[in-house]
Amino acid sequence: MGQINEKEIKQINTFISHFSSKNEILPLLLVESGSRMWGFASLDSDFDVRGLHLTSLTTELSISKNEEQFEYLKELMDVVSYDINKHFNLLISSNPNLLEQLQSDIVYINNFSKFGINYKEFKKKIFSLVNLKSLFYHYISMAHKNYDKYILSENKFTYKKSLYVLRSLFCAKYIIEKEKVPPVIFRAVINELNIDKKYLNFINEILEQKEKSNEKTKIENSKVISSLIEDLFQEIESLTPKETGDKTELMRYLNEIAIQIKIKAYLK
Repeated sequence: MGQINEKEIKQINTFISHFSSKNEILPLLLVESGSRMWGFASLDSDFDVRGLHLTSLTTELSISKNEEQFEYLKELMDVVSYDINKHFNLLISSNPNLLEQLQSDIVYINNFSKFGINYKEFKKKIFSLVNLKSLFYHYISMAHKNYDKYILSENKFTYKKSLYVLRSLFCAKYIIEKEKVPPVIFRAVINELNIDKKYLNFINEILEQKEKSNEKTKIENSKVISSLIEDLFQEIESLTPKETGDKTELMRYLNEIAIQIKIKAYLK
């Protein structure tokens, strides 16, 4: 399972079990997200467990407003789970974080089959219906947010934050060039793109350093990074991606899946 050993998997599964029991939820999907999912974890990267769940029948039928999400952080364990309604509505808006989580190859829990749903076909359907134009602008927004907060405002910044900016920009570039949802592994994204060899070598160097260092290891505000990022912003923001997908059909499909899951869960 990616960059996680058997001992860590056991600890995470125990943590998830306590998390689920405490909040009286049934996890539908819990996967590893963040740098481990993207393929560039540091020596001390935490475990970003993300996914969706069903609330208990009592909670579902209660007149009280349901909690839309539960989260818990303890040392290196970080779990965040959305209820199925919130999660599916975010998918309808082409949320990049959730689309990436659907591609994670580090899966702790996947209960879709228990409700008669083929998870592979479920993902394929979603990716065929999402709006790549919306996804493109989500990535641009993420790049600007991290660039403004961690690079422009500091003389030094971490390998981690520089990769956050670069990953978002190259995912946006991937959407323009390939007209499909980008792969979740960052190296797979850049390897499929036409990138100047000087920049490609530099990005690979950053990736190697990130994996050999700690999360807070800082690098000098490299002119090469700044130049690359500014060039990418200029190049990508001058382009307009095609409108794709079918939001109405995606909403209909996810509503159908949610109803199927809830009927099997609550009316068994």
